[in-house]
Amino acid sequence: MKCSVLIVAEGEHELAGSHPDAALVTLVRRLLGVDIELQACGKRIRDLKGHLHPGKGDRLGRKFIGIVRRAEREGFDAIVILIDHDGDDSRIKSATIAQEATVTLFPRAIGIAVRTFDAWFLADQSSLSKILSTNIDRQPDPERIADPKGVCQMLNDRAGGGRRVRDLYSELAAVADLEILRARCPVGFAIFAERVEALRAALSGSPK
Repeated sequence: MKCSVLIVAEGEHELAGSHPDAALVTLVRRLLGVDIELQACGKRIRDLKGHLHPGKGDRLGRKFIGIVRRAEREGFDAIVILIDHDGDDSRIKSATIAQEATVTLFPRAIGIAVRTFDAWFLADQSSLSKILSTNIDRQPDPERIADPKGVCQMLNDRAGGGRRVRDLYSELAAVADLEILRARCPVGFAIFAERVEALRAALSGSPK
């Protein structure tokens, strides 16, 4: 089944210029399963200005809903939105509000990466060691690391080879043990993964 999904995120590391093998696109593809052929269109959330759902309260939640409705108008089959937590617990609440909003029933998965997307790639040290061809010790609780991006950059630089961090993430996204990511990133990845997997039923029934 071929489905068109709009994937919205914050940075280059997630979307890699909307490359089909970008880290976030690869994770979404793996979570949706092999029975769905994903055609992803990546957009940075900062480029989607003026898409604020009317109403009062929770501005970020209304922005999420506005972006969801845009995807619906533009003919996508579903939307995936991911932003970083960045130490702001209110973002988790905003994502939940938008995920559960009934103003539209358009299929969506809205997640918050705690503390940032980069943390997910510190969860599975075995896969990290294989990609970097060096022994990487088990990292502390990824969702509690103050600067996961800095840690990833340091490990990548120490391994040498001139690999860009975004490419490291793309390679890891393809092979990392998703169960380990769920267990070690329960607030961010586990909830996001559950919401993406819940899209399977809607997408399997897509007429495209």
